[in-house]
Amino acid sequence: MRPLVLKNLHPITLPLQAGRYLVIAGLHKIPPHVALIESGKYFALTVKGSEFHEDANRLISSLLNKGTAVLLLKIKSVETTSNPNLFFSELKNLSENESCLDPILEFLKIEMNILPEKPFLHGLIEELQQLNLIEGLYMNKVSLSGELELQRYDRQAINQRIRELRKD
Repeated sequence: MRPLVLKNLHPITLPLQAGRYLVIAGLHKIPPHVALIESGKYFALTVKGSEFHEDANRLISSLLNKGTAVLLLKIKSVETTSNPNLFFSELKNLSENESCLDPILEFLKIEMNILPEKPFLHGLIEELQQLNLIEGLYMNKVSLSGELELQRYDRQAINQRIRELRKD
């Protein structure tokens, strides 16, 4: 499987501009962790359950200070009708055959009618690109070329990563 090449990356600057961001953290891991920032708040699903942070800037700053490779994909503004806090608070612990991306896909499907044809993170990013909904790409470790190769993965890799995280 060929990696997805993302171009025109810019350095992350805090505080983040208002809006909706897809957060991709731990880029060296297959698969990386995916979360959502909406109106300055951070939402994610982990093996420990639903994760919510009131101040996404502080959380991103903490990740950057730890040296975690972070990619932020800013999604073009749309009028928000759903409350992601209510949506994410109803979620249980992440288990095999699920992914941290699943609730984000469901939320974006409700909010923006986004239905990726291809699976996983690559399918979502490619769909956002095709619909011209990416406002900007930001990363804390931008290469000289301003590009990133995002490795593809499959369900087996997700399940393996979940098993590893449950052991911690």
